[in-house]
Amino acid sequence: MQVKERHNLDMDRHPLRSLGIDGSQITYREAGRADDGRPTILLLHGIGSGSGSWLFQFDNLAAFGHLLAWD
Repeated sequence: MQVKERHNLDMDRHPLRSLGIDGSQITYREAGRADDGRPTILLLHGIGSGSGSWLFQFDNLAAFGHLLAWD
C-alpha cells in the first residue's frame, strides 16, 4: 500500500502532458528546468512501458538536467 501512495504522489508531481504535432498527439512527462543551462535528457522506456516507468527516478535525475520521458 505504501508504494501505491508514493506512486500517486509522483504522478501528481509529474503529470502527463501532450503536444500536438502535424495532427498527432505525443504524450510525455517532464522534470527539472529547461532554462538553467543544463542539458535536456530524453528518457526512453522499454517495449510495453511508458513515461510512468521513470516516475521514481525523476527527482534524483532532475539534478543532472531537464528530463523528458515520452509515451
